[in-house]
Amino acid sequence: MGEPVDPSFFNNDFFRTLISVIAGGIISLGSVLIVEWVKQHREKQEKKRILYNKLISSINSIRRYEINCLEHGMAFNYHKTIYRIDESNAHAKSQGEYHQQKRDEGVSLLFEKVEALDMYAIDFEILCGNDESFKELIENINQWPRPDLSRFNDVTSISDLNDKYEVEIEDKLSFTSDYWNKAVNKIHLHIYKKLL
Repeated sequence: MGEPVDPSFFNNDFFRTLISVIAGGIISLGSVLIVEWVKQHREKQEKKRILYNKLISSINSIRRYEINCLEHGMAFNYHKTIYRIDESNAHAKSQGEYHQQKRDEGVSLLFEKVEALDMYAIDFEILCGNDESFKELIENINQWPRPDLSRFNDVTSISDLNDKYEVEIEDKLSFTSDYWNKAVNKIHLHIYKKLL
């Protein structure tokens, strides 16, 4: 078989060396695990911070585009009514076309931002789990009570149109700004608590 092991081989120095090697291995493994855990924790915090910035940016962009579309939509209807009252007013026609184009561009950009917000909302759920409050806040943004644009069909004079337009645009912009400011503040507080 083999030669017997010398009994002096298993002396105190051998056991001290063995314990030192095992302890060193455990300490090294522990250090590696702690460093990896800290790294993963930092990466998760960074992901949360990035997601927070993307959510807030998207929501603020949607708010700006909603207000912008409302302004251009109302201006389009205003200039279209001026042109209906006075068909010789080529300036009103060109201004109406300009506002219609700007409104259409704004609507396209709005759809892009809403799609991005939906994507970030999914990322939020993946990162933070199922959150009914968050879903409700996003739903309030996606399904907000958008004011109807005044058509000014009953107006027959430019002075009446100017008076009516001034009141209508102020009311609708005030409503839109108030609604979006409240919605943004609510969702900001919610995601701030969850992500930061």
